[in-house]
Amino acid sequence: MAIAMQKFLALLILTLNSLCLVGFAVAQNDLADVIEQAEKSVLRIEVEGAQGDGLGSGYIVQDDGLFVTNVHVMAGARKAIAHFSDGKTARITGTYVIDKNRDICVCQLEDAKYPPIAFSTDTPRKGASVIALGAPHGLSFSATTGIVSAIRGQKEARQQMGRPQLEGTWIQVDAALSPGNSGGPLINQQGEVVGMSTLASSGRAQNLNFGISAEDIATAVDTAKKRQLKNFADGIAKVSMGESHAGGADSDSMIKRQSIPESALQQYIAAGKEQYKRLVNDFRKSSTKATALLREYKKGETFLPRGSGASEMAVLRGKSKDKYFFRNENVKKRRVKRQEEYAKRLSSVRKQLSSVMDDDSLATLLLNGGPALDPRSTRTIGFMEDAVVAHAYNDHEVIVVYEDVPFLMWMESTAGLAMGSPLDPAPVYVAGTQTIRVTGKGPRSVTVLNSVSDAEIRAAVNAASDEVPMEAEFRIWTDRSGKYTFEAIFVEAGAKQVVLKNRKDKIITVPLSKLSQDDLDLIEQYKK
Repeated sequence: MAIAMQKFLALLILTLNSLCLVGFAVAQNDLADVIEQAEKSVLRIEVEGAQGDGLGSGYIVQDDGLFVTNVHVMAGARKAIAHFSDGKTARITGTYVIDKNRDICVCQLEDAKYPPIAFSTDTPRKGASVIALGAPHGLSFSATTGIVSAIRGQKEARQQMGRPQLEGTWIQVDAALSPGNSGGPLINQQGEVVGMSTLASSGRAQNLNFGISAEDIATAVDTAKKRQLKNFADGIAKVSMGESHAGGADSDSMIKRQSIPESALQQYIAAGKEQYKRLVNDFRKSSTKATALLREYKKGETFLPRGSGASEMAVLRGKSKDKYFFRNENVKKRRVKRQEEYAKRLSSVRKQLSSVMDDDSLATLLLNGGPALDPRSTRTIGFMEDAVVAHAYNDHEVIVVYEDVPFLMWMESTAGLAMGSPLDPAPVYVAGTQTIRVTGKGPRSVTVLNSVSDAEIRAAVNAASDEVPMEAEFRIWTDRSGKYTFEAIFVEAGAKQVVLKNRKDKIITVPLSKLSQDDLDLIEQYKK
């Protein structure tokens, strides 16, 4: 009897274990089915912004192409394309709702028919399972799982996240969120939207990730149905809002733009005058190099070599030239287009530069290729090239990596900036070292940089040229051979010729190439 009972118990345990394994497999298969179905409604967004390109996610909420994403994904957008899991793309034509305080943006696709994803009518409970769908770091259509850590009301959310402007209800989750997840749906195990990935932490606080609630999103969608579509130029392109939400920023504005002293501007201008010819030659080389790099980009392969560790683009250094690899065709097109625009801009500036310095040429040069930046020299201005965006915090602050060192920089706008993208070369003011406080990380000492505007440079150049005007007088001008002379007074000089006036008030135009070196040197003094 005892032996029979033992056999029965062993069989019962084996049966129960088998049932548990079957149940687990069914649950896993059900979850896979839920993700597969939901991803048909998810889109990866590629944005071309005023100051750079960006990536994000979104999801369809109506079968006519109405979709939802974050405001900070679309902020500053001049153009945006949606990519779907089936490989198809659609143009984003405009927006209906831009709610910055909830970070909800309701947009429209052109000629896109994809199934909408449903909203949950219930707020999820603490401990409920959630799935985050999106494109973290541009890795399309990824899924991460976690649980709801807490539900935060508006007042608590403002305190917890250090953002006094926030509105609505926020869902705290421990599902992994990264740049690119922004705007993607947070779904429950039934495949319904319970929130939208919006704010992500960094460092040790990996469970401090947040999404705006489905209730707030559904309200925004209802509002969108009553509004007219607004194109980019009249709407989202004017919005400035940093991509701090999905990259790990834990604080609001930490620095303010410092006024740039006149002495720093004049020092930068004086260095530009002293190095003018060399800087013009260097700029022309940079323009040629940019065009050559564009050709190499176009030859690049659309795969990443194994072990490269790159997320979008890898470079293999060769003895004669480098070879470029891009994650996919879309990344290649985006990088090629950016390089094309950059090479075109340098070519245009190159045509504006004169070999003989004048105010316009000097200002143009200082804005596009002036004396190099030395970040160790505080309260000075220098031209910064080859800086890379490490993280955009909010409307005006961005961490840039320059010469392998991170700096906190104040900019007019961080709209459109994405992690890993190159920062447009520009003059920068080294404001000095400052101690800032980052929520959850304590005080940090940083070197602060400020962007310098076009207006500031041009005004300073004009002021410098007006400081000590040289009195023009009648003198004897000599040609390059020394054989021919004439008496005249200096009027003005252009890029290729000088305008003189004789004692009979007759205007004489002489090519600079015809004049002696003494005359050319004097013209330079007149222009200063």
